[in-house]
Amino acid sequence: MRTLRQALQGDRPCVSVELPFFGDGHDKELFDLAEALAPAVDAIQIADDPLAENIPSPLALAVLLQRRGLDPVPHLTCRDRNRIALHSDLLGLRALGVSSLVLDSGRGEIPPGADARPVFDMSQREFIAAATALNDEDWGESGHEFLVGISDTPRDPASEWSPAPLLELARAGARFLLLHPTEDQHLLGDYVQALVEARVTWHYSLVVTVSLAQGVEACQVQVSRALQLPGVSGVNLRASQSAGDVLEVITSIHRDF
Repeated sequence: MRTLRQALQGDRPCVSVELPFFGDGHDKELFDLAEALAPAVDAIQIADDPLAENIPSPLALAVLLQRRGLDPVPHLTCRDRNRIALHSDLLGLRALGVSSLVLDSGRGEIPPGADARPVFDMSQREFIAAATALNDEDWGESGHEFLVGISDTPRDPASEWSPAPLLELARAGARFLLLHPTEDQHLLGDYVQALVEARVTWHYSLVVTVSLAQGVEACQVQVSRALQLPGVSGVNLRASQSAGDVLEVITSIHRDF
C-alpha cells in the first residue's frame, strides 16, 4: 500500500476515501469498510467536525486506522482550539507517525444549537507554518516530515477570485490542495484551469473530492472527468458504508488510469 505522500509523487492517480465517523453504532462498520479498502486506497481522510457536532477526535481515529494498516490524513481546524492545543495536536501526530494532514481555518460560525464558541486563536497561515517548522527540527531516526494540505471550494474564477490566499498558504508550507465536491463539472473545470493559469499548481498537488451519494455511475463519470483535468493528481471519494460501491469506483480508476 502506498502512502498519500508516495501516491502524490507517483505516476498513477492518488486515491483517498473520506468516511463519516460520528461516534455512534455505525463506526465499527466504517472501520471494517476502511480495513477492506486498505489494499486499494492510498489514504483515509478524517474530517475535523465540519458541522460542529460531537464526533471522535481525528487523532484517535488516526491511531485506530493506523492499526488497520491504513495511512490516515487527519484534518485539523483553528475554529475549536487555541494555539496551545493546536501545537499539542501537531506534536501528538508527529509522535504517532502520522505524516500527512489537512490544516484549515474552519467555518467562521458555529451552527445554531451548538453550545460552543469559535476560537480562532491562530490563523490558518500560522498553523501551517507551525507544522512546517516542525519539519526543520531533528527528530532522530523516528522523525519524519509533515506533508501539509489545505481544502478549498471550487468557485467561479471570473467572480472576483484571486489566487493570492492560496499562494500565501503555499509559502507557509502547504503542498496539496483538497477540493470540496461540486456537481457542477463546468465550474470545476473552469476553477482548475484558473489554478493552472495562475501557477497555483506549481506549488500544490490537486486532489478533487467526489461524492458517492449521487450513485456509482455518476461518481465514475465525475471521477473520470476530474482526472483528465490538467494539474489534477488524484481524487478523494466521499463515501458512506458500502464497500462494494467504493471498490467499484476504485476499480474503474485503476483500470482507466
